[in-house]
Amino acid sequence: MMSLSAGNDTFAQVIAVDKHFEIFNRAWCMAEIAAAHSAGMSQSLQLPSLAHLEKQGGLVDLKISSAQASMPEDKEAILGRIPDHDAFDRSLRELVFGQLLPSWSRLDSCDQMLQAGRIARWQSVVQKHSAVA
Repeated sequence: MMSLSAGNDTFAQVIAVDKHFEIFNRAWCMAEIAAAHSAGMSQSLQLPSLAHLEKQGGLVDLKISSAQASMPEDKEAILGRIPDHDAFDRSLRELVFGQLLPSWSRLDSCDQMLQAGRIARWQSVVQKHSAVA
């Protein structure tokens, strides 16, 4: 999907962060965030709330080597595609803390609540869909 977006400025990546910030512990998610950034895709971080962000002090330790995957071979494949894990980690931290999070904090409280509401509705739809499946 990422390759389809290359050079197409109508594509954007919405990074919907769960209330426990598990997205930053998943190898595929971290790799896709980095790939979208490398492809020049517009990215938007959607957080449940500023309070959830303030609770996540451990987020500063983003490390691809510590991330999880459902299958060990998936994690091995992801790590195998990244030549320098330390450089990847630094780049991802710069993206998240230098670009994506500041854009969230620039939103006024009303816009933050609108974004949080969208995430809550999305999670509700996903949970309902999972329960049916």
